[in-house]
Amino acid sequence: MLSCESPKEISDNYVEGRIIGFDPCNGGSDAAVEGRGFVIALNNSSDTLVTYNLPVNLFTFPKELFSGYLGSFLFPDTARNSYKIRFQYRYSSDSEKVHPICSGMIYLADYNKYVRDRQIVVENVSKN
Repeated sequence: MLSCESPKEISDNYVEGRIIGFDPCNGGSDAAVEGRGFVIALNNSSDTLVTYNLPVNLFTFPKELFSGYLGSFLFPDTARNSYKIRFQYRYSSDSEKVHPICSGMIYLADYNKYVRDRQIVVENVSKN
């Protein structure tokens, strides 16, 4: 069987970034749920990525960070530099990608613009 997918390899180098938001389709759910989507802005780059495999115990996120999920996927300005991480990553294969069911009431245009086709699997992640 042939596959159109190229092998996805983990980056050799560590990168640094900050968790600046979340997948709004997971909006009102508890932040401590495994598989929740988080948006990561890379330092020294304009790239913004989404991952669904951050360890649940990496940070304790206050529930109010997710309260505006109907209109915005971003954390409030005051929290966007609070959750710094260092990690390696690779882009998710089609079979690994997560596609949560989303309510039509949730505004997705900005979220899709920021993370379209940039879903990753993080490895060796730590607080920075």
